[in-house]
Amino acid sequence: MKDVSLTIDGKRIEAAAGTTILEAARENGIEIPTLCYHPRLRPLGHCRLCVVEVEGVAAPMTSCDHPVQEGMVVTTSTPKLEGIRKEIISLLLSDHPYEDCLTCEKSGNCDLQEKTYQWQIELPALLRALPITDDENPYIVRDESKCVLCGRCFSVCVDYAGRNVFGMVGNGLETRITPVEVDSAGELAPVTLEAAGCIFCGQCVDVCPVGALTERERASAGREWELNAVSGVCPECSLGCPVERHFAGDRLARVTAEYEGEPGGWLCRKGKFTLPLDGENSEPLTAPLLRGEDGLTEVSYDRALQETARAFAKIKERRGPEALAVIAGGRCTNEESFLLQKLAREAIGTAHLDLGVQPGWAEAVCALEAAAGAGVRGPAVDDFASADAIFLLGEGLSESNPVAAMAVEQACRLGSAVLVQVGSDDRQITAWDRLVLLPQSGGEANLFQALTAVLQGQPAAEQAGKLGLDEADLERAAGLLKGAAPIILIAPEFFSRDGGSWLEPLLEAVRAAGQLERGKSRLLCLAEEGNARGILETGGVSSCLPGYRRLEEKAGLDRAGVLAAVEGGTIKGLFASLDGLSEPFPPGLEFLAVQCSSKGEIPAEADVIFPALPARLKEGTFTNSAGLEQQNLSGADNGLWPEWQVVAALIRAMGASAECGSLQEIQEEIRRIAAGR
Repeated sequence: MKDVSLTIDGKRIEAAAGTTILEAARENGIEIPTLCYHPRLRPLGHCRLCVVEVEGVAAPMTSCDHPVQEGMVVTTSTPKLEGIRKEIISLLLSDHPYEDCLTCEKSGNCDLQEKTYQWQIELPALLRALPITDDENPYIVRDESKCVLCGRCFSVCVDYAGRNVFGMVGNGLETRITPVEVDSAGELAPVTLEAAGCIFCGQCVDVCPVGALTERERASAGREWELNAVSGVCPECSLGCPVERHFAGDRLARVTAEYEGEPGGWLCRKGKFTLPLDGENSEPLTAPLLRGEDGLTEVSYDRALQETARAFAKIKERRGPEALAVIAGGRCTNEESFLLQKLAREAIGTAHLDLGVQPGWAEAVCALEAAAGAGVRGPAVDDFASADAIFLLGEGLSESNPVAAMAVEQACRLGSAVLVQVGSDDRQITAWDRLVLLPQSGGEANLFQALTAVLQGQPAAEQAGKLGLDEADLERAAGLLKGAAPIILIAPEFFSRDGGSWLEPLLEAVRAAGQLERGKSRLLCLAEEGNARGILETGGVSSCLPGYRRLEEKAGLDRAGVLAAVEGGTIKGLFASLDGLSEPFPPGLEFLAVQCSSKGEIPAEADVIFPALPARLKEGTFTNSAGLEQQNLSGADNGLWPEWQVVAALIRAMGASAECGSLQEIQEEIRRIAAGR
């Protein structure tokens, strides 16, 4: 894009055409104050704080929504401009409960407060009795009296969440930005967030510059300057959105989006409002527990490990290693997963291992890895915006992977992407241009074979007739698949369809379209489990060793098979990481050792309980669906052994080798194995 030459505050600068005055100034170290502007949102021009003077223009203009022009001469600060800005802040304060600043959760992180202090604004008299907001919901506190009408909540809701929750009602001093619905007269009427269709992704909370929208659990969780921000990964689905967790001591006060990385700036209800132990109404574990005649008693880690190793060795001696198994719920870190599979395969000698990965999903990702080559990344959520078509296979995306659903809708509603739905007519996702392909029940494999045939030059009419589809629809789908930038997105629900018979035909169709080859993949396999890709890579499924190496011998039982074998009496000992596990344990076990985070999670059958942290608070790495490995840091310091250390110690207690003194050493071993595949 051609550069434009202009002068800002006497400094000659170059900026790309289309850049706003505000962006050009900030890129060159010149600060212009703002209140409604947010780098993630389209320019709003509401607050007027960013006004500047432009030579040849009679009145000051907003810099956030005016592009630079060749030869433009801009002045960002004059007595007149500073007077305008101070008057704006004073007017906002006259309709703002500034007396509440001492108890407001945003104190120390409030844009209005900061500018009032910066310019030493004299506090004006309040113009009216301010409104009281009553919005009963478990997630967000809404206080309209603190709203400064910046419009950020409205913008992020429309452009990212794909909703129209907020609207502007009233006139003059009574103007409000509030959740709305259209009443019987066709007018906007104020309602609660829930009634307005809010999905509680919390993105409005993150962009609010004042205390009008705050997290409910944030109340009394520490002053802003007391909070310690820790970078991490959301483990609530396989997208792995980067987040920042804000701690007051050991208490998690809030979770916010991290605007760097992939997919930067996104959050959903599951990631934003899933808080740790203090919000789970269950007493956290502070030491290992051992079940005896008098119930559960606290013991040392060494005692708990000895009892577990002794019990497993006894079962192994009497019944063989196949009477033991290791299972988890899909939320282990990469390091834990690697050690848990080592516990099963090397220390115990059992093939019965399932750390929580859906078998059909694992099969698909292994096939992709073989086709595209080791380490090839798939598309990320941030790539959706530039796609010309998004093929969505399956349904239920809004429930299983809400951020992916929001990104698809943004690309198909605000962008130019065509939404091609395969095997579902679900209309939860809005799109201006939608193509629905509904083959007969169990006919997905036939559909993909037909697409391959059309891509290879066979007549679409013949293929469409076999499927009962419209010829034009099939031909258009083939053309979109062969386009410049399609994305093939597979929802978790789809992997259980028709026994996976559609997988090879799908890969053939994508190959024929040129979207899957060595070094390239336009497919993204989504899972509900938070670290499915990392667990698969580190050998946490019975059919694969670390590094996607296929087992030559027969695979062991998966989780459903393990629990069935417990009920059938062939498996007698079990080690289970409970985070993400929902199935009850059937009767029949001689010994059960578990890792869990609170007393309320302890199964009645458990003989030894090792304390654990929820996945979101663990230190270690997670790998998202696209293959990106990300570091999760822990802000919790409760004196407990981390889970990986417990598993490593148990491996040693059972006589096998696990000489790993740190997470870094485990990561190096994983990389060495992966490099040798």
